[in-house]
Amino acid sequence: MVGGIGVVLVLLGAAELLATRALRPTLPHFWVALLADVFLILTPITGLLYVKAVPAKKAALRKSHRFDAIVFFGLGALAVILGIIGFQSMRR
Repeated sequence: MVGGIGVVLVLLGAAELLATRALRPTLPHFWVALLADVFLILTPITGLLYVKAVPAKKAALRKSHRFDAIVFFGLGALAVILGIIGFQSMRR
């Protein structure tokens, strides 16, 4: 369920960037969102590795999977905040 929320947030962010034509790689929002996308890709990869891993390696993969997800949601929230700040400054 949490993973689904993450995917919806990324898709909404991409749609917003296309709708407002605010894709500017000079803003910190862009780079934070790009880094969040890296963790978005890593999260399901480590989750699938966890499912297929031998029991001795499951604990480490579970920690990595959870860490990737936490970092993704943190960076995603920071990207939203920076995007709002950047949008407000562009309007002035």
